[in-house]
Amino acid sequence: MKITPLTPTQALNPAYRRAKIPRADIDRLKRELPLLLDRTAGRVSESTLRDHLQTFLRNVAYPAGDFLVQSEVRRMDTVIHDGPKRKDNIGVIIEAKTTANTGEMFSTDRPNVKALHELVLYFMRERAAGNTAIKQLVITNGDALFCFVDAEFDRLFWNKKRFRRALLKLDEDAGKNNDVVYEHIHNHVAGLPAEEPFTCAVAHLSLFRGYCEDGDPDTDDRLLPLYKLLSPAHLLRRPFAGDSNHLDKKFYRELLHLIGLEEVGVDSKGRVKKNGGKKIIRRHPPEHRHPASLLENTLDVAEDNNRFRHVKGWGDYGADDEERRFAVALELCITWVNRVLFLKLLETQLLAYHDGDPAYRFLTTRRIPDYDALNSLFVKVLNKPVGERKDIVADFVHVPYLNSSLFEISDLEDQVLSINGLKDQHELPLADRSVLAGRQPGTATHLPPLHYLFRFLEAYDFGGEGRARIQEDNKRLINASVLGLIFEKINGYRDGSFYTPGFITEYMCRETIRRAVVQKFRADTDHFADFDADHYDELRNYLRRDNYKTDVRLAANALVNSLTICDPAVGSGHFLVSALNELIAVKSDLGILGADAGARDLDIAAQVANDELLLHWRRSGEDYAYQVSTDGNGRLHVDPDVQAVQWTLFEEKRTLIENCLFGVDLNPNSVKICRLRLW
Repeated sequence: MKITPLTPTQALNPAYRRAKIPRADIDRLKRELPLLLDRTAGRVSESTLRDHLQTFLRNVAYPAGDFLVQSEVRRMDTVIHDGPKRKDNIGVIIEAKTTANTGEMFSTDRPNVKALHELVLYFMRERAAGNTAIKQLVITNGDALFCFVDAEFDRLFWNKKRFRRALLKLDEDAGKNNDVVYEHIHNHVAGLPAEEPFTCAVAHLSLFRGYCEDGDPDTDDRLLPLYKLLSPAHLLRRPFAGDSNHLDKKFYRELLHLIGLEEVGVDSKGRVKKNGGKKIIRRHPPEHRHPASLLENTLDVAEDNNRFRHVKGWGDYGADDEERRFAVALELCITWVNRVLFLKLLETQLLAYHDGDPAYRFLTTRRIPDYDALNSLFVKVLNKPVGERKDIVADFVHVPYLNSSLFEISDLEDQVLSINGLKDQHELPLADRSVLAGRQPGTATHLPPLHYLFRFLEAYDFGGEGRARIQEDNKRLINASVLGLIFEKINGYRDGSFYTPGFITEYMCRETIRRAVVQKFRADTDHFADFDADHYDELRNYLRRDNYKTDVRLAANALVNSLTICDPAVGSGHFLVSALNELIAVKSDLGILGADAGARDLDIAAQVANDELLLHWRRSGEDYAYQVSTDGNGRLHVDPDVQAVQWTLFEEKRTLIENCLFGVDLNPNSVKICRLRLW
């Protein structure tokens, strides 16, 4: 058996590796880690080590109200339950050995020892008792930490049927002691092939102590891998901030409030239910409507000016005039909020690329004090190439031209109302439990709606790309996938909506696209006539045989680009984005990323994790991040290798979106949101 050690960073889910961690979490680790090392230094008993370790875990990441960390459970040293009660499944098993007990302690060069034997026995007992919830197994002496995923123990121990049957039989024999069982495990491990891989994450806590005590905030980022390794998101595989599969309900409800909507449950006859029922979105009831909300403001202005009479296809918007007015006004509101949310994502990216330079922050009340200014941003900035812009919009010099129909005046705006037609004089009350409440001393209870919208968005983190870092302001993360989920719900306001979770679309796309790619290569008789295999791995090995010659790369890339993928009920475009990510990952895996654009074989690897496309440098393993610097003359500069990757990704995505991805929907607004999501 050959131990394959991983650094804490290498062991993490790639999406979680890039996630931000709140400052408060890192501060707890900085406080508790030196205490643990001090309390377990020297000759301490195993029970003392165990007790201090449990205290450390509870204080850092496993509070008693959310998790149960305990010992003496079926003789295991320490376990972490995936919940606060004894009945909650055990998710993590920890075996502790004192630093003095070197003979029984696990190490990468001497793995076949009692610490491993005990951990194997506990794991096998749990599995035999029906516990399939174990996620991680840990061996530690209070300093060295070895973490194993359950799949490794399944592969090497539980799935070895003869070994499993014999071990469980020995364990059931009251006449035998554990030493007999441990000897059986020892012999099994010794009999494994010398090259049999056994992967574990390795961390030495003492190496991180200096970053806890040096008083330098610039080194705190170096504690992130250790915190993440110990966190519930890793050890228990709990969802983490920004997980694309989870709706941020607080953000969603307050955004509805800003628009003038609410979500309610209804029964089969459309009657409101306090609990359960189908979820629909509706206009606030009359007693809760406010003229400053986007929806009520739009309805008021359009009705006062008799603008609804200009709407083409009026009868298609509902069964009666009231329903039609609501549908038209809501479509306008969705168009405007779509634009603002897209711009918030853009602003976040620009700030990330330019290391937080405030010159790139443009969604502020100073630059956009009213609806007239917001309309100028839409029409005179985003809808105009930089060279055609007038001096009046000089405040937006850093906002790029996107060449997107998103900022063209829509037919409905032309017929009814543009956003600059809304009234600015009203103030909107903060939503119940608003994210802004108590955020700053003296926060007003009512705000001008545009000011409210910008402050509301600023209270969240929209996830700019870049390296993992500490989140100083503890903002909750909202990414593009979560926004797609929200707008799919709003768009399906009449009948409810079904949003396919990211882990499902990711699986569907991986399984179907890779199979389709293999079929394409099998069917090609011009360049790949000698390829006749059924599996994706065989295709990858086949292409490597040709050492990625230019003509081979071009032909292979053309075949992938000839795929056509259609979603017949496209909704927010979630499935198509998952497909786009998978196509990029496949091209990277096959060594053909950027081939049709003339790009050299890039030192970049792309993969999909948590329904996100993630990139890292092949040679160093570091995460890829696009960063702009300024030279001594004030000129912007990007590393040529980084720029080559960014340019290649843009060209590849544009090619795939324009030629490979198709979607239709009965609801035309869904198609608009899908286009936005792909953008």
